[in-house]
Amino acid sequence: MMKTIFIATDFSPASRNATLFGIEMANVLHADVVLFNAYVVPLSIPESYIIVNPDDVKQAALAYLMDEKNAVKDKCLQHIHVLAEEGSATETILKNARMYTDCLLVAGMKGEGRNFKKWFGSTTSGLARKSDLPLLIVPEEARLQKLQKMALGVDVDFDTNLRSLDALREIGLCFQSRVDIVRVLNYNAPVVNELSIRSSHLMNSLKPLETAYQFPRADDVMVGLDEFIRENKVDMLCLMPQHHTLFERIFVRSETRKLIFHAHIPLLLLPEITPEKTDKKSRPAEMQVRSSIS
Repeated sequence: MMKTIFIATDFSPASRNATLFGIEMANVLHADVVLFNAYVVPLSIPESYIIVNPDDVKQAALAYLMDEKNAVKDKCLQHIHVLAEEGSATETILKNARMYTDCLLVAGMKGEGRNFKKWFGSTTSGLARKSDLPLLIVPEEARLQKLQKMALGVDVDFDTNLRSLDALREIGLCFQSRVDIVRVLNYNAPVVNELSIRSSHLMNSLKPLETAYQFPRADDVMVGLDEFIRENKVDMLCLMPQHHTLFERIFVRSETRKLIFHAHIPLLLLPEITPEKTDKKSRPAEMQVRSSIS
């Protein structure tokens, strides 16, 4: 069961919207909220008499987090922790988020830009590539809907550990969502072949959600998913970037192409869960070793 919504913020408008979205998710999931900021201490330059005190930078980051908390606390039914730590953004965010069991990581996405890094931002793109936690990427203009319809994009060789879908199933159950399992086919691919290699494994792993396989036709996966989302009014897209190549085919290999993909719905990235990760016990969320205020 989801216990913590861990929201990474850099205090930008996109991050503020992700914070609001994450808080609404926490209210529905009955999960605690952590607002986190990874900061970097500027280099001191003695020759110019510019000396930077790391403690001052830390306190400034915590002050910004408290301002953020105070701005949104009336909307949150759960407890909000604030937490800051020095370090490079992606690695520091993941290190701290892993301290929490059953954690959903939330990050914002800019609403403009035509390539992967501009669209996601460098920190969010780094998280998308490296996160071993469920990651919810929230566009700047996204609003939490009832999530009546969710789409799980799958690739040709989909075969995954059942626990990889835990976050999707839990969110779907809380919102009573329908989940369409979407595999974009080119116009020459016979559907019967797809159905023959799709066992009940995936649909059974998502029970008791209402599920169905969908096979939209398109020569380009991105175009096919985009059209399916628009025509079926999908509220959230789910992908598994580390398990197969669908995420890379859509976003990484499309860096130099115009992104027509809908940027107004959230994207849930589901991590691959290996047997080693399943057997590994998570550490408790201990706040004393980090810079934090509750």
